[in-house]
Amino acid sequence: MSNIPLAEVLGGELVVLLPSLDGAAPTSYMAGVEVMVQQGIGSFAWDVSDWDASAELRSIYASRAVFGVYRFRDTGQARDDFAFVLADTLAVSGAVSAPVILPAMTPTEVLAAAGAGAGVCVYPAETLGVSYAGFLREVAPRVPLLARGGLSAFAAGKWLEHGAAACLDEVFLSGALSGGSLSDLRYRCRSYREQVPQA
Repeated sequence: MSNIPLAEVLGGELVVLLPSLDGAAPTSYMAGVEVMVQQGIGSFAWDVSDWDASAELRSIYASRAVFGVYRFRDTGQARDDFAFVLADTLAVSGAVSAPVILPAMTPTEVLAAAGAGAGVCVYPAETLGVSYAGFLREVAPRVPLLARGGLSAFAAGKWLEHGAAACLDEVFLSGALSGGSLSDLRYRCRSYREQVPQA
């Protein structure tokens, strides 16, 4: 059974999945990352294909934020400095020393991933509603869980109440890193933290 201390590894109750750079300069994300860090959100995941390109930005925030990766599918993508890895398959978990988190949905999948020594990302978490958080905690009480997918601040709070280590979000940014409003991003950060006191 997995004993990964996800809450410690992730450093916060919200992990923001940064969109793929698609050729943009990583420093173009700096203003948005700065807003989130100032608002107390300091856990981020890069698309693994952007990891090397993001080195400068990561070094700037090394003392204020935690950086992991998602879409990890190939052992050739492994690096020594991942804080955590959202992997797509258990087959690559032995390639990294960082804690590995696998996607799962059903109780059987959750227990299988945990039995392999991985943390578990329940995805898509919104599919069965917030009551599923409590049910899953009864079925797998000691499994380190994350929740991902279409979660409002209310739903995230419910997952956290039921023991999830964190919630992952890719829509939280709403275009703020690609020319969208940083003021709106700041408001969303504050709103999230007000509605989710644990964050």
